[in-house]
Amino acid sequence: MRIRIIINEPYPFGMASTVRIHSYAKSFKHLGNDVVVIVPKVKTSPGINPPRNNRRGTFEGIDYYNVSVSNRRSRFLIKRVIGDICGPLKCFRILYRHKRNDVILLVSNDLYHILLFKVFAKFFNALYIQEKSELPPPERKKTKSPVKKITGNLYIRYAYKVFDGIVVISHYLLNYFKNKISKNAKLLLIPIIVDHTQFSINNRQNKKGKVKKIVYAGSLCQDKDGIIDLITAFKILCDKRSDVRLILIGNIDKSKNKTDMLNLVDNFGLADKVKITGFIPRNDLVKNLIEADVLALYKPKTLQNEYCFPTKIGEYLSTGNPVVTTDIGEISYYLKDNYNAFLARAGNIESFAFKLCEALDKKSSKMIGEQGKKTAEEEFNYIKAGEKLIAFFHQLLKYKK
Repeated sequence: MRIRIIINEPYPFGMASTVRIHSYAKSFKHLGNDVVVIVPKVKTSPGINPPRNNRRGTFEGIDYYNVSVSNRRSRFLIKRVIGDICGPLKCFRILYRHKRNDVILLVSNDLYHILLFKVFAKFFNALYIQEKSELPPPERKKTKSPVKKITGNLYIRYAYKVFDGIVVISHYLLNYFKNKISKNAKLLLIPIIVDHTQFSINNRQNKKGKVKKIVYAGSLCQDKDGIIDLITAFKILCDKRSDVRLILIGNIDKSKNKTDMLNLVDNFGLADKVKITGFIPRNDLVKNLIEADVLALYKPKTLQNEYCFPTKIGEYLSTGNPVVTTDIGEISYYLKDNYNAFLARAGNIESFAFKLCEALDKKSSKMIGEQGKKTAEEEFNYIKAGEKLIAFFHQLLKYKK
């Protein structure tokens, strides 16, 4: 099968979305399919400085194309607008060069992309599939503007009817999109996926020191990952024990909560106990996750967190280390407290602090961590996800014919 992935994210190096789509591509390739990743729009992630003129290449066996002259955003508005319009049009040349295209998998919320690649899919008689890991932008970004409300409602009502199928990451999204797709379209649930082989290195010998490391990796954002609440919970933990350190991995300069974070650490007197690493390369990130004593993710009660499913949970679990998180959204569907993770009540900082303490002290923590790893290997295995997707594509192709 010839699968073309159109991704509106940096590739091959980027954040969670890039990692997830690369895992899809690797699973397709592993299963004997012809896979190409195409980036129609220049976009960079915090801390990532891609080489200039990186227009095409192969990464871990996956061929990719960046249609722009440079994969760095121009400083000039006119150049950005021209690039955003012409970039997707240039994708047609790449698709045409490959002649046969069975599936076009779009990972973008851009309406221009949605409509344009529908035309391309029609031209090549290819399946047109959308991948959704969160609610549509108009649902996530509420506005008071009457015009934006109208256009947002139209987007939600009609944009997803152009697809032959939509792949969603959670049961909440599965239910949400049931009434948003066309009559003949199909939905498929694929949860977070992980290449667990990346976390197979055993660095447990590095964890014999007296200091216990609690590690978080992500956007350092309160709305998304409850970073302020995590620091507050850590302060409660520090009042009970002195042998803990909190390592926060992420680009703090891009965080809208930077000032609040730094002030909180200072006011709590935690400057010697909280380390903010900034953005670090993928290999270093994996190493930090493996060497942690506890991996933490405080997901607050928000609409976005009810519908999404954080990829980092799968990566956390794959290390075999105890994971502390909150019982919100899809997390509770796969994780059970004191079985394969430690689940605190969402919105309850004291509960999260208690679970951090449990994960550090409980004799069964290691066993719970290993059970979490088993869950990741069984439920979030990227090869198994690829098999389900290929079967889904074949089903739709058969129906289309």
